[in-house]
Amino acid sequence: MSLMKLLSTIGLATLLLAAPHARSQTGTLLTQRQAPMHLRQVNSSQMSSADRAVVTGSWSSVQQKAQFFGYDLSASGWSYVQVQSPDTPDYIMLQFRRPHATSTGASAFTALVSRQGGKVWVVPVLYGGATPWKSASTMNYTREVFNRAVPLSLAKHAIHPDGNWSQLGLTFTSLAGDDAVVLSAPSGKLKWIKAPGATLIVTQGHPYRTVQLSDVHLQGAYRIWDLAFDAQGRLLRVRTAIQPDTPVRLLHAQAPPPGVMLPNPPAPQGKIVPTPNGSQ
Repeated sequence: MSLMKLLSTIGLATLLLAAPHARSQTGTLLTQRQAPMHLRQVNSSQMSSADRAVVTGSWSSVQQKAQFFGYDLSASGWSYVQVQSPDTPDYIMLQFRRPHATSTGASAFTALVSRQGGKVWVVPVLYGGATPWKSASTMNYTREVFNRAVPLSLAKHAIHPDGNWSQLGLTFTSLAGDDAVVLSAPSGKLKWIKAPGATLIVTQGHPYRTVQLSDVHLQGAYRIWDLAFDAQGRLLRVRTAIQPDTPVRLLHAQAPPPGVMLPNPPAPQGKIVPTPNGSQ
């Protein structure tokens, strides 16, 4: 092997070995993984006896805190479901809803009930079909409740690329009152062709990590959640954007026009050309 060929081979091998490291030093590393499509919800009548006992024992606190935010649980029409999230082991998450609170729409809020009989947290979501002064997803208060409810050790592990960061994001969307159903990977459905799958964006040399989720349970649209965490798993910022479903038109192929059969033309007639004298 020539010296030039040997050096070329060594150089190529070095480049191949260095490629993963070089990629890890670029600005943004995108990591995708399969994630739960949504957090499990349990009807109030199907809750475990232990959880039901906790809610019953804290019911007066739930009523008082709801009243503080303008919700009257003594009014008819209220119902609630339990959202089961492993990220809030010390709390029972309940989503309350009154579908026909007013002529303009439903009222809704989320409550976190301490399993140890401690403080009850309430996050306002809807008042008669209208959002509060700010939506629950963007209120600093909602973010503060989330950071208090999720243990630091659990959040720090969850926001790691090998952790269940998508579940952590779904815990916040549920706290904000959204029954999110997210894509674990880019969808094959044409109407969601532009919706990203569950993604963790890790910026090299920067402590922030962003969880991006596409919630597709809306009618005719999907909501993209961008949740920025620090390296400890504390939620810093939330942004949402609603995108209309990509319009899909099915075009049926038209049958080609029938062909016209042409009669076979007569065989061409040859012409004999005499050659000059002496030609072969």
